[in-house]
Amino acid sequence: MKKYRVTVEGKTYEVEVEEIGVETRSVETPKPVEAAPVKEEKKPAVSLASDDSVTAPLPGTVIDVRVAINQAVEVGDVLLILEAMKMENEIASTRAGVVSEIRVEKGQTVDLGQTLLVIK
Repeated sequence: MKKYRVTVEGKTYEVEVEEIGVETRSVETPKPVEAAPVKEEKKPAVSLASDDSVTAPLPGTVIDVRVAINQAVEVGDVLLILEAMKMENEIASTRAGVVSEIRVEKGQTVDLGQTLLVIK
């Protein structure tokens, strides 16, 4: 028998509980499984169309434009910051070249696939 003190709606009661039919089981400890290594692929932040235009990889709002017309850029340089789903996404260049056009400005909303700028 086990004694317990139970409070119900502000009143305290002492109760005795008898254990009957208690089963004991042995539980086998699980063996650790070694996970296969995960190969992480880094996808480019933007896509370049055949006309060298950098397009929006997702709809969002331009937070900052980090390049100017006639500015030389290298692969990986951040071109602009695009806010989408409450996250700031760095849109990086996937090629080297010179910025020939900037078609968006800070605060502008863009759609998926919209041309953001052109690199020649």
